[in-house]
Amino acid sequence: MAEDSWPDSPDLAADLNNLGAICEFSREKEKAEPLFLHAIALDEKALGPESSELGTDLNNLGLLYVFSKRYGEAQQIYQRALAIRIKALGDTDPAVAETMNGYAAALRGLHRDAEAKQMDGRAAEITNRK
Repeated sequence: MAEDSWPDSPDLAADLNNLGAICEFSREKEKAEPLFLHAIALDEKALGPESSELGTDLNNLGLLYVFSKRYGEAQQIYQRALAIRIKALGDTDPAVAETMNGYAAALRGLHRDAEAKQMDGRAAEITNRK
């Protein structure tokens, strides 16, 4: 099936996101990015620009960019993912802390260590809540 004929489906987006993660962690990063980008496009169209699923897709793309040392792009992606996840899930959700940790890694890559430390601290506060 050609990529442009894939159905617009959140289920397909989830599958693409999972395949992207597999590629990312099996060191096939060049295959992961188009999968994540397609998942983002599908979820944004099907579920809207503020869905938690879109936040997950963006978080995973941000992680890929950090692993690829594309810190500027990662920072922008994490900024968007964080805003979506806070709005969709609340500012105490563990997924928000996950995004904050990735965002902090991008900031460290950009030598913005004070901001990274602050972001890590916010993530730790969420993680340590009982």
